[in-house]
Amino acid sequence: MSAYVELVRAPAALTVVGDTVAGAAAAGTRLRGR
Repeated sequence: MSAYVELVRAPAALTVVGDTVAGAAAAGTRLRGR
């Protein structure tokens, strides 16, 4: 069961990062730490 959970969580984590990068690109701003 844990292997299945990892297969589901990994893409979800990548999606969050991808959405952040895509959102910044769409907004025309560069990613920068606060």
